[in-house]
Amino acid sequence: KRYFDTNPIIAPDSSGILVFQSNRGDLSKPDIFRINFSENRTSGGVARITNDQRFNYGPTYTDSNRDVIFLSVEPNYPPARPLLSSVKLDGALPTQFQIAAQEVSHREHTKIYFTRSDEGSGKRQIYSVDPDGRLETQLVSDESFAAANCFNPVASFASPVRVLFVSDRDVDDQGRPNHNIYVMNADGSQIQQLTANGSDDILPAWSPTDPNVIYFLSNRGGAYNLWRLRLK
Repeated sequence: KRYFDTNPIIAPDSSGILVFQSNRGDLSKPDIFRINFSENRTSGGVARITNDQRFNYGPTYTDSNRDVIFLSVEPNYPPARPLLSSVKLDGALPTQFQIAAQEVSHREHTKIYFTRSDEGSGKRQIYSVDPDGRLETQLVSDESFAAANCFNPVASFASPVRVLFVSDRDVDDQGRPNHNIYVMNADGSQIQQLTANGSDDILPAWSPTDPNVIYFLSNRGGAYNLWRLRLK
């Protein structure tokens, strides 16, 4: 059988634990799995850590002591929205929060960052919430971003915590919405623009070894490739 394994993520804590989503437990839906690495080789077998009727996908976590955070949706209820959910790395204590989300990033242990479409504008906006599901906060309060999509949030590993994100606030030379990368403080203050050109710059990620380096995907040059940027 051929399985669809995707969305791999490994924490920067040297534990060698990789989590990912796959349909290898049930060919009709995705679930969250884990596998261990030792010296860049797999160690042991693949373990399934979600096992219910829901579609479970988009896993993310900070380190081996934290819960895996992911999105889940009820398959038999079409109007259902994806909800933030959590589970231990051994599959224990599965929990579904009553917080709707479209993508999630739990790369900093004190907050979960996620996006959700604003009910009024329909634009995606960035929120944070405590790992226990309390103190939900909309981060970007700048009015120029309120009418734009803001997504792909990812917190830095180093302190003080900074959050990268993508927005289509600006337009290119032909007046089309243009995705650029921005950085802000963990509370949404001091937003700075990092890329500015006619390309599609998305999916930023912090370097795990250099706090002043980020990586991202861009179609500058005509095709999507991985790019590196050093921050001043």
